[in-house]
Amino acid sequence: YTRIVNDLLANDEDLKKAGLVPMNPEGYDIFNNTADAILLCKLVHRVNPNVIDPRAINMDNTDDYKIYENANLAVNSAKVMGCVFPDQNKYTNSYAEFLGFTPMLQKREQLLLDFIYQVLRVYFTRTVNVKVNPKLQQLAKENEQPNDLTRLSPDDMLRRWFNRHLKDGGSPRTVDNYTDSLKD
Repeated sequence: YTRIVNDLLANDEDLKKAGLVPMNPEGYDIFNNTADAILLCKLVHRVNPNVIDPRAINMDNTDDYKIYENANLAVNSAKVMGCVFPDQNKYTNSYAEFLGFTPMLQKREQLLLDFIYQVLRVYFTRTVNVKVNPKLQQLAKENEQPNDLTRLSPDDMLRRWFNRHLKDGGSPRTVDNYTDSLKD
């Protein structure tokens, strides 16, 4: 993830000035450089500039309260973009705590990676829709109108594309999910 985040945020002057990018992909920079949640906010903003006003990000003198605000801003904005997170209320009282912005929560690294994965997933699947890529209309089933495809999620579109190629290649297999269905 570090290399992709570096590429996406390479031109962000605020992050460069703060020494948050570029990050070493071989070390723990991805965890250390997200400690104040600025990088997370900037990543969400880069993926979808409409969900975070950069002026809302606490950039200077980030005390615990401002870090907490940044973390909540990042997670809530990511949810607006379509990111899906487990029910954090089972674990904590806020998204910031859920992401690990408190010493009380274990597994902070996995939660941060999950967060970054969700944001990058939105970034990489943003063009998997009929409006952006009209050729996907070819994936309509017999009883469907091409406009029916606009209701499908990017995951559903990719699964349909995958199955179409399996069928065209003569395979009897189909993919229902990206885990068990792909096992040999």
